[in-house]
Formats: sequence, structure tokens, C-alpha cells
Amino acid sequence: NNSDIITLKSLAQAYWGNSGYPGRNSGDTVENYLKWFIKNNNCIPTTKETCEKSTKIFLNSEDIQDIAGKYLPVFSGIELNQDWKSFFQFKTELKLDDYLKILTNIINDKDEKDKIKDDNIKRVQLIFRKLLKLSSNLEPAEIEKIKYWASSGYLVDENGNIFPCNKLKYYSDGDNSIFQNLHNFIALNQENKSHQNIETLLEYFQIEILRQSSFSIETNGEKSDSDLKYQLEIILPFLKKWVSKVDSNFDITYLEESLNSLKITESNKLYLSYDGNTLK
Repeated sequence: NNSDIITLKSLAQAYWGNSGYPGRNSGDTVENYLKWFIKNNNCIPTTKETCEKSTKIFLNSEDIQDIAGKYLPVFSGIELNQDWKSFFQFKTELKLDDYLKILTNIINDKDEKDKIKDDNIKRVQLIFRKLLKLSSNLEPAEIEKIKYWASSGYLVDENGNIFPCNKLKYYSDGDNSIFQNLHNFIALNQENKSHQNIETLLEYFQIEILRQSSFSIETNGEKSDSDLKYQLEIILPFLKKWVSKVDSNFDITYLEESLNSLKITESNKLYLSYDGNTLK
């Protein structure tokens, strides 16, 4: 606060060589020593409670602090004005490598129950929000980087438990509760779930996507032909008359054909099944 930033940023004059020559008489214009010092020495405090070179440190913007926390070296100091930002030249944005590194550090920083810490639950969602925005423009090499990380990486399920990426699931068509704890589902807030790129990103993370179309109905117990089709056949003539009054242009043939091909079986027990696993 007491230093003139213009003076600190000004170039210095370096003198060298033998007397009587230009190097000794006029010297050369060089970068200020303080500028060189912060680039080449671990001298600036960070949120990791270490000192680092300025080139290794992130600016302490609110966005970066919310995501990086103590897991990356963020400048630990006052909010800087534009002149001081220019002087230090801290990194001003997080990249893919940074997000993956934070995820790794979060998973390794477990609580006493081997679960994700409470203050990291929101942080993980912020990281996924950023990755979802990036996912539309990722280069092939970046996609491979995510896949490689996921091959040995861990993420969090809805209960805060930590699992390998390939052991987690995502249900794209509704409420996970219908699986009745059969699977462990990745923790995602509603905003991230509804993002248009969510399935693409989860595939990069090797997380299996479950779909409603993969459900089937299993019967258990005695099966018999139902008289429901007979009842529908009785009703159909009355339905035709009613429809013709409501909409004379409606083609009733479709209903007749559907009824003719319909086969209905009754069972005293039905179960919902997904990929051979019965959901009771």
C-alpha cells in the first residue's frame, strides 16, 4: 500500500563489462529486480499456506477461490487493483488440468467417516458446472485426459460416499429412488442434471447411464388370459359413436387394428426389472 507501483514496474539500468566501454558507461535496460524476484523465488503467500513463485499462483478472485479453496495455490492477500494485477501477473482462470487436480485433492481429503467433507459438496458441483460448459469445445486430447483420469479416479455418490468412477451410475429419465439402492448414483444438483451436455460429460468420466427404455416387466406366479380385451371389444362400438360425434374426421380404424392385435395376460405378481436385476 505504501509503494509506488509505477516505480516498481519501471525498467532498471544494468551496467557491465570493462570501464570505458558502453556496457560500463551507459549500460543496458533490463527488467526491474523485484519483477525478476517474484517470478523466480517462492516468496508470495498462498491459500495452501505455502509461498510460491508468482507464475504458479492464481489470482484471488471470488470465482477462483470458491472452486480452488485450499487445493490450489491462490494468492493469500488483499484484493488487488488493476496495476498490481498487472505487476504480479497471477493466473486468472482455471483450466481442465486444474479442475481434475482439485477433484483428486477433494477425494483425498476425506472426513473421519471416509466421506467427502461437507464444505466440498458444493465445490464439486461448481467444478461440474464449469466442466459442462467446457465439454462442448473440448479437444480430442482433452477428452482423452478426462477418460484417463476417470480410469483410476473417484467421485462422490448422492450419500457422500466415494466410489471409483466406473462404479457410479446416472439415471437419465427420472427419480433414482425406483432402483431402491440397487446402484450408487453420482451426486449432481438439479442445474447440472438438466444441462444439455451432462450425458456427454458423464460418458467421458466412464459413468454408466441408465435409461427407462431398458426396463422390463417380469411375472411371478400363475398367468392367465385376461377378459379385459373382451370388455374393450364390447365398449368399442359405443366409443366409435361417441368419437364420431366429437370429431367426424377422426380415423377409428387405428383403434380397431390395435385392439385386434392386443394380447393381455394377467398375473398375480408383477416385478419391474432392469438389466436382469429385479426391483422389488
